[in-house]
Amino acid sequence: MTTNREILGLQEDFFTALERKGRSANTLKNYKTDLHCFNQYIEKQSGKLSAAQLNMKSVQAYGNYLETRYNSDNSRRRRVQALRLFFDFLVETNVVESNPVRSIPSSPKFLDIPRPVSLIDLKTLWQFLLEEGQSANKMNRLLAKRNQVIILLVYSGALKVSDLSQLTRDAIIMPKKPEEDPRVLVSPPKRDSYTITLCQAFVPIYEGYQAELELRQQEQSIEFNHVLFNANPFKILS
Repeated sequence: MTTNREILGLQEDFFTALERKGRSANTLKNYKTDLHCFNQYIEKQSGKLSAAQLNMKSVQAYGNYLETRYNSDNSRRRRVQALRLFFDFLVETNVVESNPVRSIPSSPKFLDIPRPVSLIDLKTLWQFLLEEGQSANKMNRLLAKRNQVIILLVYSGALKVSDLSQLTRDAIIMPKKPEEDPRVLVSPPKRDSYTITLCQAFVPIYEGYQAELELRQQEQSIEFNHVLFNANPFKILS
């Protein structure tokens, strides 16, 4: 085993290799989060992060730690899977001779059945956003209009979070004639682009949002071409 390289450096090489394979930004972010859990555990146990800790004993102890730390089978399974892929990379690059993570049994995958929001709750939210869209507070007004756009893109166009986070303004195709419907261009990284028809109600909502957004951008001297933006430190739409 090579022991003269730090774990963090090896993980950066791992992330770079995944990026070259075309893994999405969300996938990379999830792997970084899961491996950060392993890093924290190793550092807490030994006080340092070095490749010397990448051995069967530490990996099996980490597996036991996950069993007591997380109640969710999916959380444990995801963290084990991330570590398994990292060690596969270390084997491929001749950093270690074998993958000790394969001795850790994976937790069974739990399928969480989707529970769509009820229609009455959605109507209540929509009414609240309409009222907030008339607020005297500029930022509250902008956020309300932004959230209306998100709801229409999700419920009218069935767009996913990954679609929304990369959506640019030139992907919104507004109708040129009254009888035409608005459309949104979706461009998956590994597939051909395609358009989705949106409801007619999207037109005035989106136009009002864009007008409000441009005013706030001018006030704060901010420029970006994405349709949406982060409005909280958790960056739900990154």
